[in-house]
Amino acid sequence: MIRRGGLLAAALVAACAHGASGGQGAEVPGDCAINLSGTWQQEGNVGLRYDASDDGQVLRLVPHRVNADGSPVAQDANVGGIAMELRREPHQVTGEFRMPVETDPDQSCPLLFQVKLNACAPDRLVLEIDRIYAVNPACAPIDLGPIGRGEQVLVRVK
Repeated sequence: MIRRGGLLAAALVAACAHGASGGQGAEVPGDCAINLSGTWQQEGNVGLRYDASDDGQVLRLVPHRVNADGSPVAQDANVGGIAMELRREPHQVTGEFRMPVETDPDQSCPLLFQVKLNACAPDRLVLEIDRIYAVNPACAPIDLGPIGRGEQVLVRVK
C-alpha cells in the first residue's frame, strides 16, 4: 500500500513503465560528457520535472511535480528521498533510482531501481530504468520477474 508521497511515487513508477525498451543499451555517446545541470521535464508530461545537478562525475536528478504554469505543487514539498544518481564510468553512465514508499503509517520502505543513461543531447536524455522488484508491508523484496525495462525521455526546460 502506498500512502503519503505515494502520488509522486506512483507517477514515477508509471513513467518508468511507459515506452518499454526492447534493445540492449549501446555505449553512451560522447554527448553525455556535457554538463547536464538544469531543469528537465518528462517528455509528454509537463507536470513532472527533474532538477539536475552535474559535477562531471555524478549526475543527480531530483523529481518534483509542477502545475501547468511551472509552479511547484504544494503537496510535493515534503516528499523527499526520491532521486536518481548516476555515475560516469568508461563507456557508460549508470546508477540508481531511490524512492521511499510508505507501506504503513509508520513504515517506509526503500525502492531501488537500476538506471542507465542510453543517450543524451544538450536538450534530451534517454534513461533506461530496470523495474525488477517491489516491497511488501514488511519491506521484504518481492521479485517481479523479468517485467522489462522502462524507458524515460527527459527534455530540457531551462
